[in-house]
Amino acid sequence: MSLEASASLVGASASGCSGKLRVQACAPMARQSVLVDKITATDSKPPCGGQPMPRGGPPLSAADQRAIIDWVAQGAPK
Repeated sequence: MSLEASASLVGASASGCSGKLRVQACAPMARQSVLVDKITATDSKPPCGGQPMPRGGPPLSAADQRAIIDWVAQGAPK
């Protein structure tokens, strides 16, 4: 991940989700990091502030979700 992309995610306020961060380093729970909320969202559990990710496509595989959640849990290293 580029430094620009990381800076726009890690520690950045999430639009549409008052008081939440897009990615809170070392916080892999959906209620803590909006990115995790959006990739694990289902029709029965809509994400905070918008549509599930990836938009317009099939959901991420369980392995891809786990890789992102692990990255967040490890402090979202650059």
